[in-house]
Amino acid sequence: SDLGLEDLDKLEAKGQAENTKRATSWGIKKFEKWCDKRKLTVDFNCVTPVELNELLRKFYAEVKSEKGQPLTPSTLTGIRAAIHRQLTSAPTRRSMNIMQDSEFLSANKMFEAKCKLYTKGMNPKPMHKSSIAAGDM
Repeated sequence: SDLGLEDLDKLEAKGQAENTKRATSWGIKKFEKWCDKRKLTVDFNCVTPVELNELLRKFYAEVKSEKGQPLTPSTLTGIRAAIHRQLTSAPTRRSMNIMQDSEFLSANKMFEAKCKLYTKGMNPKPMHKSSIAAGDM
């Protein structure tokens, strides 16, 4: 049988796990909520890589949990994956990779920095006792 574009999209969507669909929806909502607060609108169908890079760089730097806490690296990774899926899957089907394309270098540097800063914040350096003075030995 000759499948039309819509049929192909449906078939592709069926292959995606329900949890993946939920995670994508949640990540996109988080991004859209951040955009709304800043009165920004993003159309994934026509945003340029340069515009999206600038937006993502700012988003990664500023996004927080509902309680105002920094997001964990795994949560940030999930949101980035959700945005990537939204961009590359039907119906948008853009051929840009926000994780690897050179146009997204500054956004990805910010992403990595936020992940490292979170990890550093969770693992503060141990406090060492001061060394024993020679006269005390």
